[in-house]
Amino acid sequence: ESFRKLKVFDYFLNDFGSELAPMSSHAPAAKPHSPSDFSVVRAAVRNQGDRGFLFVNNYVRGYSMPERKRVQFRIQLPHSTIVLPDEPVAVPSGAYFIWPFNLNVGAATLRYSTAQLFTRLDSAQGMTWFFEEVPAIAPVFALAETPGLSIVAPGAVVNRSGGIVTVSHIPSGLGHAITLRPSSGPEVKLVLLTQREAENS
Repeated sequence: ESFRKLKVFDYFLNDFGSELAPMSSHAPAAKPHSPSDFSVVRAAVRNQGDRGFLFVNNYVRGYSMPERKRVQFRIQLPHSTIVLPDEPVAVPSGAYFIWPFNLNVGAATLRYSTAQLFTRLDSAQGMTWFFEEVPAIAPVFALAETPGLSIVAPGAVVNRSGGIVTVSHIPSGLGHAITLRPSSGPEVKLVLLTQREAENS
């Protein structure tokens, strides 16, 4: 069972390690004073310029961690500030995940995702990016509005506001995909897997 949990992160490192490695690591302003201090969320950012990854860990072996209610992260970047997610979420006890921000997915930019980035596959039809649901946190993909970008998301809810396209209520499973069709270049698919699907893949 432990290997299944590790596999999700091993796949992430295999496919995105070359992007992660040169990034700088940054601790938040509020951090635990000691290993036994459970009063604040354990989080950190690695970034290069305005893109990077947010790491969150609400799990400590042998301890019951509190649920973190109404959580948002404000990340000061070299040329901008990003707040994610747009609406606060509750981070359940035992949750741990990596959320990307300002990630290039083909010709589109994923402003952030509230699903764990898992792996990606290339094919003649284009690239498919796979994400894993974080239990008890609603998955959302927020994309930068790009001229000519078409988003096909059967069964999901797509909202456009302030230059951001938000895709929510996303069906999970290999039978569902969000298709990003830019004005030029190959299309990209985003697939949301359940935790069990990712761990059993």
